[in-house]
Order: sequence, then structure tokens, then C-alpha cells
Amino acid sequence: PARAQPPAATSQGGPKRWQGPLRVPAPLSDDASLTDVLAIDCEMVGCGFGGNDSIVASVCVVNAYGNVLYYSLVKPRQSVIDYRTKYSGITKEMLASADARPFSEVRGCVLTLIEGRIVVGHSVDQDFTVLGIDHPTALSRDTAHDLRRLRNRNRPRKLKHLVEEWVGLKIQRQGDAGHDPVEDARASLFLYLHFRAEFEVEVRKRNEAAARRATRTYYDDVEDDGATAN
Repeated sequence: PARAQPPAATSQGGPKRWQGPLRVPAPLSDDASLTDVLAIDCEMVGCGFGGNDSIVASVCVVNAYGNVLYYSLVKPRQSVIDYRTKYSGITKEMLASADARPFSEVRGCVLTLIEGRIVVGHSVDQDFTVLGIDHPTALSRDTAHDLRRLRNRNRPRKLKHLVEEWVGLKIQRQGDAGHDPVEDARASLFLYLHFRAEFEVEVRKRNEAAARRATRTYYDDVEDDGATAN
């Protein structure tokens, strides 16, 4: 099947807000191949003093069609103080079950999937942090921060509100049962696809700015070395 593509620009110059009934995120096709664009979502639980530190409890990776390539619960490496079930959907029983895999195994599986690929997520840096992954900025697409039009006075908005407004998706319907990482990964993917052209423009600007900074730093270092030698 054809690669999933963002909506075509309108005569007014870009994607429009959704007008129609809301839908639950579903795959665009049955293609479960490893695509060049992936989306990730992690659910986290609290550890440390007051349960304020976050560790990964579940992770989902979907491909460019929204099909699940990997999902796993994660055995906690520290004592869990707050399961945050209302938001994470995670319970003590889930993490104590045989379905929960060791952190090193989960991290390795995710690394293998995402290496060299574009990864989409909502505040995706938080997902990388709890997984201990340093994914290249040039290959990261953050639906919470990358586009000004998706922020509120430079503050990130909730994924739930963004996908309702722009792509007509209804997520996080479980109430106190918490979030579904599969659903949230699909939602961030479809939001990215809706604004794909704009995301890629912003990424190109970001990469060019990073290259200029690196060049300036290099020549500053060369000048400093020359001054020291003299």
C-alpha cells in the first residue's frame, strides 16, 4: 500500500481544523513493515521522594501506518511510590506480571527499531529520557513543541485537545483507567502527518541553525588555540 501522506494543502495555504464526527485512532492500513517514520509513547510511574521521579512502565512503537511494531510493560528498576494509574493506566499487578520485561531488554528492542529513523512523539524527549536513549535531534519530531501553531503562548498543549481540534480523533476516553500508549502513539503520528510539511520546514531550520552554531564554535576554538600558541 501507498505510504501514509499528510493532507494536501488547501487554497488558503495549509491544513484546516477538523469538521466532523470524532473517531478513535485506527491504523491507516494493515501494513506492519518497519517504516522510515515511527511514533513512540511511554507511560510512566513515580519513584523517589514523593514519587516525583519518573521511570518507564510501558512503551509502544507504531509505524507510519499506525500499526504496532512493539509494545511491552517494563519491570521497574526501583521501588514504585506512585503508579499514577489515573494517567498511566499502570497497576502494581501489571508490573509484577510475566508480561513485564526487563528494562535492558525493552530499551534494546526500542533502540533497534528507531535507529536511523524519524521518531514522532508528544514531548518525545521525555520518552527518550526514561528509556535512556540519546536519539538525534535531527530525527526527532515533537508534536508538543516543534510547531508554534500547536502551542499555547509558547506552552505545550495536551495531545488530547490537539488531535480533537485538528485531526478529529478522540483519545484518552478511559477516565480513571488511564492512557493507552498505543492510542497516544497513533494520535501523535497522525498529528505529525497532518502537519508534515510544516514540521519538516521547522526541522530544516533547526538543523541549519545547529550547523551554524557548530561552525562558529569550531572557529572560536581555532582562534583560541592560535592565541595560546602565540
